[in-house]
Amino acid sequence: MQVKLSESEDITLEQLSLANAIAKRTKQRAMALRLSHQGWSVTQIGDYLKCTPQTVRKTIHRWETQGLMGLWDNPRSGRKRSWDEEDWQYLEKCLNEECGYTSKQLAEKLEPERQVKLGAEQIRRILKKKLALEENKKATPFKPESQRSGSQKARFGNAEEVGRNGFNHLNVFRRVRMLSSKSVGL
Repeated sequence: MQVKLSESEDITLEQLSLANAIAKRTKQRAMALRLSHQGWSVTQIGDYLKCTPQTVRKTIHRWETQGLMGLWDNPRSGRKRSWDEEDWQYLEKCLNEECGYTSKQLAEKLEPERQVKLGAEQIRRILKKKLALEENKKATPFKPESQRSGSQKARFGNAEEVGRNGFNHLNVFRRVRMLSSKSVGL
């Protein structure tokens, strides 16, 4: 069982196997295909990648039937989330209030007012994830200061001004983290 790759496919698979933002299993599959293309046997590839020969054969079969898309895992089923976007907006409103809430207090407030039952730890995870996603959306690629435009220098250079001009998620996250650690007793 051996894979024959075109030059462009080989380059694509090489880039996939070296990329940072790609899942480990996808990288491993790309590497297995490249090694097969170079003449390695299924057993040798399995030994090198510390997986079974059956896994290597499945990877090759997925490549032959699905192509590049066969390298990624299919979405897995899981429990449906018990909160929605309106609940996040409600939490955001609570966090903007003058008095600070712990994650335990937010959980206690959500249940009667929004009919959403979440634990304090789950609220912390949701806040972390949501804030990280919003920060990633706002993030711009890093450039050395010498290559930045005036507006970029203002965004990167003065964090206090950014906080005064809008909802500063980082400060809110710090506040929630500080308050929630007090409620847990850390």
